[in-house]
Amino acid sequence: AASSVPAIAHTMQPLRAKSGALLIDATYNASTDGVLSGIADLSLYKKSKRSVIFQDIIELGSEAAADHERIARAMAASAQTVLLLASPLMPLIMAELKKQGMTHDQIFTEDRLADFLKTVDADTVVFFAGRGAGRILNKLV
Repeated sequence: AASSVPAIAHTMQPLRAKSGALLIDATYNASTDGVLSGIADLSLYKKSKRSVIFQDIIELGSEAAADHERIARAMAASAQTVLLLASPLMPLIMAELKKQGMTHDQIFTEDRLADFLKTVDADTVVFFAGRGAGRILNKLV
């Protein structure tokens, strides 16, 4: 019965990039638990390079800073590269990524988008978290 329920587009939807990379489209919506689960799932894919494209989650209220630090720790533990999209919490997320040992060469921002895109090849899985990441996804498919 569950197999007859249609999948919702942009909710952990696998896509193939022009480069052959596996893209996991979770751009429909974002929650802390959903993003953390998607990041954890990166290890399930048989690709040697794991990347996350992320823009902060809005409407978390007083938990926003703590939740984004948790997400940054998960990204640092699971991904070799991260592309952060412009947002009010980007400095906090970037600081936590660096605290966790990620370097400038692993953390990309939109001003270095072309450099990030060069890292995405057939041996890469990329997790796209949140609506803002959708505009980057469209550049790869």
